[in-house]
Amino acid sequence: GIDWTGLAGKVSSTGARGEIARLRAVYDDINADVIKANEPVADIDWKAYQSKISTPGLVDEFKGVYESLNIPSFENTRAAEADQILNKLVGEAKAAMDASEARAVELEAQLAAMESN
Repeated sequence: GIDWTGLAGKVSSTGARGEIARLRAVYDDINADVIKANEPVADIDWKAYQSKISTPGLVDEFKGVYESLNIPSFENTRAAEADQILNKLVGEAKAAMDASEARAVELEAQLAAMESN
């Protein structure tokens, strides 16, 4: 998984922390949708419909058509690729943050040297 706390700890501005929080919320929403989409679908209660619909044969006709449908199952062939892209982007973001921190240290040292002169 993603170390969101560690990622947020590497940025110094509140705006950047806000963007990381927003990215995390979007990521969590997408994950929740994926989990929900993978849950099994409840069977249709045909008897309940037959008890409520008075038109003779209508429910049986719908049931027959429904059962004759051939709906292919979804195969996620791109998740691994998406994970690789995400991990690459997270790695690049961490590298950019590390470089920014190093540059900030350099600039603080230069500022301290200028103030001491």
